[in-house]
Amino acid sequence: SEPLEKYKDFILFMGHCGLRWHDATNLKSDNIKDGWINVVTHKTKTPVRIPYGELPGGHFIDEIIEKYKNVEKFMSNFKTNNETNKYVKKIFEMVGIDKNKHFTIHSLRHYFTTNLLRHNVPIEVVQKLLGHHKITTTMIYAEIDDETIQAGIKNSLIGQNKK
Repeated sequence: SEPLEKYKDFILFMGHCGLRWHDATNLKSDNIKDGWINVVTHKTKTPVRIPYGELPGGHFIDEIIEKYKNVEKFMSNFKTNNETNKYVKKIFEMVGIDKNKHFTIHSLRHYFTTNLLRHNVPIEVVQKLLGHHKITTTMIYAEIDDETIQAGIKNSLIGQNKK
């Protein structure tokens, strides 16, 4: 259905840019230029520049921007965080994610962080992309699972072999 399609696109957008719900839903076309999202975060008042074209999955953001053209109009579909979370849960269940797990739109910031770490993006860079003042806050978002450990070790060994 059309509402589910918009929420699916919003989930993809959020999972690949790492913004908070409030910051994303207040995006304007002026905030997105030349492959970058530029915002001052609502919560921490931190300027954040996200080079989404360089991020894993950044092509989803490009596709969504192209599909909807008007960023403000697209983002206006998501009236409240609670309403968005209901659709997130419904869509996650539809794709087979355990319905007993607690997922919210904010969970996608955790996914974003973990995904970047799996792609060997330094945690200091992830910290800047999330707009955190302290790296310890960013570390809370990182789910260091077996896949992330393997990617980190592989990247470290590749770097050593180049020396």
